[in-house]
Amino acid sequence: MFGENVRKELVRLKMDAKELSAKTGIPYSTLLAYLDKRQSLPSIVMGCEIARVLGVSAEYLVTGQDIPCSKTLENNLLALNDAITELSECLRSLLRYYQKR
Repeated sequence: MFGENVRKELVRLKMDAKELSAKTGIPYSTLLAYLDKRQSLPSIVMGCEIARVLGVSAEYLVTGQDIPCSKTLENNLLALNDAITELSECLRSLLRYYQKR
């Protein structure tokens, strides 16, 4: 599945294996072995580097499924907003305290 998903992304990006090899620093022959359906998966580090260059997650390359980034981003933004609100309230309390002195 890994090799198949990498091949799909290469087609989508109009990139060939030699270009992917150059961008990842993974030897061309090693990359070809990963693209072969009979070969094993690359190391986590190499898989993540391939995913980074292709603009997808390593999880997608391995499973064909992806965690929607937008949902993860949305959750992070909501948590950040909550933290800013809490910090703002804390700063307002401090300001009121010092204004009373």
